[in-house]
Amino acid sequence: MKKGGFSIALMLALIIGCATMESMSVREEKYGKNPPVIHKIYASPEFSRHEDWKIYLKGSDPDGDLKSVVAVSTRGDISPMVSKMELPEGNRKEFSGYLLWRPGNLAQDFMKGEFTIQLQDMAGHYSNEMKVSFTLTSRAVQRPPSSGEFEDKQIGMIMSEFKDIPGHKM
Repeated sequence: MKKGGFSIALMLALIIGCATMESMSVREEKYGKNPPVIHKIYASPEFSRHEDWKIYLKGSDPDGDLKSVVAVSTRGDISPMVSKMELPEGNRKEFSGYLLWRPGNLAQDFMKGEFTIQLQDMAGHYSNEMKVSFTLTSRAVQRPPSSGEFEDKQIGMIMSEFKDIPGHKM
């Protein structure tokens, strides 16, 4: 999908503050200097508001110290929401699978939004940003990726909910 946009790393720094326990140089000595990479991402552009949306991704870290997946959801001019999912121990070097997102009971037909996905490693490096956009429609059928392109295993659940705000124009 699309690349670029605002920096999740900057957003997390503002939210979390400067509460780092070790300096970057100490963490790089311990874990390595290479940032993680998202190699591929896919999500059906339309899906029903009555189902969970799957965002498939493949990522790796040359140093083998992947830590988490960060997803920032945006919808129009509504404030972004951040969701951070820790990767299971066996996925520190590379992984393939999907994130699930449940739009919530208040989601409406033709609601549009976007997620910016990034990986973080133990040293504190962030990967390239990848974006996926969606439109909710009652009759949409979610299209899966090509067979064999990604593993069919859940790697996390995005914990954010879009709500229809009265008077808000998309």
